[in-house]
Amino acid sequence: MNKVSCTFSASCLVFLATVSCSLAASSNAWSCAVNVSTIEFNVSRISGIWYETARFPETEVPACVKVSAPTTPIDGHYTLRMNYFNNVNKGWKNTTEDIVFNWNENTQNGTFELVYGNSPFSITVIFKLIATDYETLALVCGYSPMAPQINLIKVLTRHAPLNPILIEKINDLANIYNVGSLITGVEHSSRCNAASKTAASFLLLFVLVCGIQQVLKKVAEGLLNRRAL
Repeated sequence: MNKVSCTFSASCLVFLATVSCSLAASSNAWSCAVNVSTIEFNVSRISGIWYETARFPETEVPACVKVSAPTTPIDGHYTLRMNYFNNVNKGWKNTTEDIVFNWNENTQNGTFELVYGNSPFSITVIFKLIATDYETLALVCGYSPMAPQINLIKVLTRHAPLNPILIEKINDLANIYNVGSLITGVEHSSRCNAASKTAASFLLLFVLVCGIQQVLKKVAEGLLNRRAL
């Protein structure tokens, strides 16, 4: 697997504690961990600008997410540049962050692994590229092995905000994977063009949003149960 290790900071934990979400997962629901096979993707065709225009779980954080994909791996690494507005606690800070993956068989087949924190308190999230037509949209799902019943879904499009044609394409693709009723839109209003001083990122925890929050809760409950024994 491709691993990117990150370190938690106090602001990360505050962010996770303040995010409010609703998780609609069940044992018989569609599962990224179980129902999705990896696909080989064309690096040069998928390169360029993408926008996260819909997601699950529903959350307003972050806004105006833009992803820049490279035309080719460099020195054995595949780097995604993320630009977004960190709107935690009603803030509006323009943030840029590079996510670097080793270029290997897993990456080539659209599977990416992010590791947050240090062992034994690290949390892993696996993302899979489900489908893309390269020209208009791509569908990505994610999950943590610690809580595989919790799905993360990202819809990426070449243009933002969405127009009726794109909305129809997104709905058609999402319905193929039975996730059409789950996804909600991501803000790409005129505020996304507002000038703002680039701020230091507190890691790319927005990719986890509710997932990590739920996992941390389960870990905390487990620790409390152990202490009670």
